[in-house]
Amino acid sequence: MNYKHKIINYLLDRYEHSANYRGTSKRSVILKVNSKLFPSYWDDSSPDFRNSFHLALKELTAQNAISYSWNKHAIGIEVDKITLSLSNIENVYKIVDRTPKSSLEDQLRSAVNQWHHKLPLWCNEFIEAMRAALDSKTTLPIGLKYESIELLLDIFKLLTSLNSNDVIPKRVISSKLFGDSKYIENNLEQKLIKLLRKFHPLTNFNNENEELLGLVGISSNADHIFLSGPLTLKYLGNLLNLDFFKPDVGVPSSLIAEADIYELRAKRVLTIENKTTFYLLASKENTDTLLIYLGGFHNQVRQKFLAKLWASAPNIEFAHWGDIDLGGFKIFQLLSTGSGVPIVPYKMDLETYHTFYTHGQEMTHEYMSKLKLLLNSEEYLVFHSLIREMLVKRFRLEQEVIPL
Repeated sequence: MNYKHKIINYLLDRYEHSANYRGTSKRSVILKVNSKLFPSYWDDSSPDFRNSFHLALKELTAQNAISYSWNKHAIGIEVDKITLSLSNIENVYKIVDRTPKSSLEDQLRSAVNQWHHKLPLWCNEFIEAMRAALDSKTTLPIGLKYESIELLLDIFKLLTSLNSNDVIPKRVISSKLFGDSKYIENNLEQKLIKLLRKFHPLTNFNNENEELLGLVGISSNADHIFLSGPLTLKYLGNLLNLDFFKPDVGVPSSLIAEADIYELRAKRVLTIENKTTFYLLASKENTDTLLIYLGGFHNQVRQKFLAKLWASAPNIEFAHWGDIDLGGFKIFQLLSTGSGVPIVPYKMDLETYHTFYTHGQEMTHEYMSKLKLLLNSEEYLVFHSLIREMLVKRFRLEQEVIPL
């Protein structure tokens, strides 16, 4: 064991997490020699460890890296405390060949500044959170480490290569960008999920991981649109009658994009945000409603599909059922404006909210501030009364708690 490296790295870890490093205190950085950090030091059957440990301390003292003191009841036998030499901190890092945290901060700050304007607009909040953490020398968002520069650069590379209007299988984009079909899955996905859950404006607290990836156009497999109800498609001269598929069927988005609407026998088309709600509705006897599961996907394929359905049956109702929250409202708005279809909200109204809001999640002040901003936009006029009531009651409501 390299005792010198272990001692110095313990001290540097403590220093980099200290108020002294952040510039808010001038207290010394001290390491107590205890059985938790150095169990062998207190093991009488391992005298060689203590001797080697003391020798390492003497050498580090000679290098002006530390100072240390003895237990006053066992002078020359038991070390009590080790103090880091802050006046010689640059050389201390060199002793263990460790990159100073300040250098790592500079690298991260440079990466953030370089990529900021290349990233999707929704990343702005994450960028500001990164800058705030770097400026205050505190914990980075989404569990990033200061040594995670390569990981962060790969996430930036991935996000700038995606188009949320298209869907690409995870392993395809992984192979294309990184030369390894499982690289995203093994190295980036966990942090990407945290990033999306925390910062993407369309995320909801109940989103599954697959739905979150769908927000940026990544699918686990080939993209499918799940449908249930009275619809017949025509593709390459063949008819596909959805009535034969119970309770639902997943149709490849590539087929949806090229197929024609042969016959829509529904009185209403209902897009659904939540998977559980979709399957429960699809499992019920249904002869007059075409159900479309969206999940995290609201791209152009789905928007154009809605437009084709509307063109074939402009007199029937088109509705969307989503969560009564920030993400649900934004998905409704994107579907409506992106498709050009006069979509109306379904069970996203004051009556539904008043009945079930106590089953929802309490909103934070930060969340309420974001929700309040929608009151400044005419695009969300249909929800303004509901939003005002939500700001009073302070609850948001997920789709699953609302009966079918």
